[in-house]
Amino acid sequence: MTFRSYFQLDKSQSKTSHFQVLIKKYIVLFKNSLSTKRKKTMSVSFEQKRVKSVPQKPKITPKFERLIKSPRNRNIKLFIAKGKGSKKKSAGERTHFKVNGQRFAGVTTTIQTYWGKPYVPHEVKEKNSKYVAKSGNCRFKCKSSDAMKHGKIVDDEISFLATHGLEKLRKSKHCKGKLENLDRCTYNLLLFLKKKMWKPVLAQFPIYSSEFRLATAIDLICVSMDGTQQLILLELKATLNQDDSTYRHQDRTMAPPLDRVYNSYANHHQLQLALMWRMLTRDYGIEPDLALVVRVCATSVTEYEMEEWCEICMPEIVEFLSTQKKPKNARKAKYK
Repeated sequence: MTFRSYFQLDKSQSKTSHFQVLIKKYIVLFKNSLSTKRKKTMSVSFEQKRVKSVPQKPKITPKFERLIKSPRNRNIKLFIAKGKGSKKKSAGERTHFKVNGQRFAGVTTTIQTYWGKPYVPHEVKEKNSKYVAKSGNCRFKCKSSDAMKHGKIVDDEISFLATHGLEKLRKSKHCKGKLENLDRCTYNLLLFLKKKMWKPVLAQFPIYSSEFRLATAIDLICVSMDGTQQLILLELKATLNQDDSTYRHQDRTMAPPLDRVYNSYANHHQLQLALMWRMLTRDYGIEPDLALVVRVCATSVTEYEMEEWCEICMPEIVEFLSTQKKPKNARKAKYK
């Protein structure tokens, strides 16, 4: 074989081998591009499917329009002042209301003054504190293991969502670009709202009753996006412990006239919801389509409708509150 023929043969072989190498490279690059695109689309669709599918601009329903345009909204102001009390980290914030310059009592404070604080035995409290220490902060990504601080964080994130919308919440300091950076309770509540097709439109909305000189702030007002145009009131309760037995602990009853009702956290929240409902229906002339107590924890979201005893006991509650007299030995009466 001459040098010329050998060179030509080697050249042809080198061409084919080089061509095969190029094809292999292009195949590898193509596969990589497909996999990255698939990952991106999967992550975006996953996020859209879980949270982003909540409509951003709800239609203004007639009831919601009457609520936000009510002339009573000009009279009430909500004040939030930092607590002076203890130097502990759990020292939270105090809320008070003023209507036409006069201070009105809050519903939560009034319930605890007249009917006592919810009773939970010491053994149950110890069990809850041990559970929170193990799983409340680290395992389930709650941003604080302190109950008051945790509730404040969830309230701030939900208020930001109702005021500015989901896209601004994603870019805010609460998320830092990812919704997974929210508190776990807030993230679970977003999934709950998406599943129900409820759009949050107002948070911490103050209302008052001239009859009882009481005021409260509605935690969250939603509008249904399934075509029914419902107005939904949510009393949110963020907790670090999902144990329902503690929430509905049945040991001691409240003070009269609610001496037939157990003095539990669940019944206190039901009473808050019932008084909120009556304020809207009697003073504002707006009857909500649905009112719920929504209890959110790191692993679940539980909704509680208004119970029957609230409607049965409401005449006695109205008569009692209209007198504006504190019951004698209220602290002792709640334990009888």
